[in-house]
Amino acid sequence: MGSGKPEDKPEVKKVLGKGKDWLRLTYTLLLDILILIRDWLKRSFKLLKASPILKKLLGNIKDWLKRTSKLLLVSLIFLIIGFLGGLIARNGFFWFLLAIGIILLFVWLFRRFALRIIGKESVVDQWDVLIGGGQGRAESIFDDTQKLITVTKAPDIKMERQDVAPGVVRGFLGGKRPFLLIFNNINYHLKLYRMYINARNYGNNLQVSWYVVYQPGFWGKLAALLLLVPFLNLFVLPFYLFGRIIRARSSGLLDLDLFDEQDLRAYVTNAHHCLLEAVEKLIVDLHQDPSKIERKSRGFLGIS
Repeated sequence: MGSGKPEDKPEVKKVLGKGKDWLRLTYTLLLDILILIRDWLKRSFKLLKASPILKKLLGNIKDWLKRTSKLLLVSLIFLIIGFLGGLIARNGFFWFLLAIGIILLFVWLFRRFALRIIGKESVVDQWDVLIGGGQGRAESIFDDTQKLITVTKAPDIKMERQDVAPGVVRGFLGGKRPFLLIFNNINYHLKLYRMYINARNYGNNLQVSWYVVYQPGFWGKLAALLLLVPFLNLFVLPFYLFGRIIRARSSGLLDLDLFDEQDLRAYVTNAHHCLLEAVEKLIVDLHQDPSKIERKSRGFLGIS
């Protein structure tokens, strides 16, 4: 209607075009940043992988996990999950896990820093001799036996001195004796069979003996411990009884294949011969006849 100048309107196509260019530029910029981060991570990973410090750290972690008791690891896992879960969720289940972790930790501390318990039913094989006039020579038996075993270079064998008791109550009351503990530190199945060597005064005599003892692995001990927990023991009991029935029906050494049994006989026989040599040396020093020693063990292995 009027003849005035028409209104200036923005060019829609140019505005849209500029918007698309900005989005494209933003996308390109973000993609470049991601590529840069990826390349930096790749280079960093390669440098870390080639780093001797990282290799040493990973090796130390691997060795630590290998040597750390499974009981301690499980107790730490229960403690961490129970504590964090209890703080965050405030659920009674997590506090229950925390309590289980504390119990397992106390059990580990008792086994690590107190004494070992050997039940009568755990003995697989044994041997002993009584040396007249040998009182006060126990340390020489321990030392000579350790040195002789070391000289033989028996593979995967670990030795340590520990106090041993036949029961928890008797152990706390002071009924414990020093033993030289010998076991295979690599093979899980052989770890269950440990050899305990003892030398002690008996009047004017010296009694020297050894016992090969079957001690249940981690899961067997954990099952026995869980049987003490109310309500949870109702779930664990059927599996525990089933395992006991299988063990009772088994003949010979439990859970050992042919090679494992060969290795067990080899390291026990080697330790037995080293102990015999130490005993014979003492008997000769006492001007006695070592040929009268009974060399064969009494038990499943029948070592001689």
